[in-house]
Amino acid sequence: MAALAVKHGIDTKYQLSRDTQVLFVGKKKHLKNVQFEGDIVTKLSGIVDAKTWNLVSQAISANGSGAIPLHLNLATVISVADDTSRHNAPSNSSAIFKELKSISQPDGVKNISIILYASLSDVFPSVAAMARCFPLYNRSTKSSGKLENVQIEVVVAEGEQLTDRDLLFLQTLAESIRNTARLIDMPYNELNTEQFTAEAIKLTADLPNMENIIIKGKDLLTQGFGGIYHVGKASTAPPVFACFSYKPPGATQTYAMVGKGIVYDTGGMQIKTKTGMPGMKNDMGGAAALLSSFCVLVKMGFKQNLSCLLCIADNVISPIAK
Repeated sequence: MAALAVKHGIDTKYQLSRDTQVLFVGKKKHLKNVQFEGDIVTKLSGIVDAKTWNLVSQAISANGSGAIPLHLNLATVISVADDTSRHNAPSNSSAIFKELKSISQPDGVKNISIILYASLSDVFPSVAAMARCFPLYNRSTKSSGKLENVQIEVVVAEGEQLTDRDLLFLQTLAESIRNTARLIDMPYNELNTEQFTAEAIKLTADLPNMENIIIKGKDLLTQGFGGIYHVGKASTAPPVFACFSYKPPGATQTYAMVGKGIVYDTGGMQIKTKTGMPGMKNDMGGAAALLSSFCVLVKMGFKQNLSCLLCIADNVISPIAK
């Protein structure tokens, strides 16, 4: 799968070519005022001229939102509306995700350079939405698998700047989102309870000041974890309670994050129907999301005690289910 990096400002390393796709993304109010000069001219490799750019700017001013091609399907401007409904986020990140996800990747493209124009307050949700568009898990037999790099280049509007810590957070966030999606996308035959536990141990292995507790199988029953044990005892893969605790020096408070990790939920004795059971591999999504969030907080230097508790089980039917 492609590596994803978050950078500050336009990076001319990746320029429009047969193997590099260039996408400009942002709200209408930011994109319509972008001038065809400097790094943008370099970025577009002389393939797109000022006349074409100005025509696109006029189209943005007139239409407001949508994808407008600059050069075939290798260069595109994605404009989203400035205003949102009262039920939507001010960043309109849901529209960014929808539009970016719909952009096809031409055969032979190895790199995608995404230039994001956004207010400082909108950068976080916008980068998060973009990270979702490039999943790590893919079992499609038709996938070319040639995409190598995705780079999000953040241009902050209104003269504000990203700090090095901001960039570190955005990079860590993007990796966390993609990894959460990978775990959720994996089917049960690739991610049973023990495999999920192994993934969690691997993800937390390099974190500082850690203490781990792993209890599984019948040990759960003897140590008072009857709920987890009885939910998962019917499976060939044992239920697991995993606790990952971060204890930095000087901490004065303690917080806990508890995630539901049902790797597949048939409904058990209250068996789900043919319409309710499909997709229940994602019933461990809460545990996956909190595990990744825990890793982000620790990597960013959270100053208090923090524990991530994962209740991992496979809820199935068998002769020993009660």
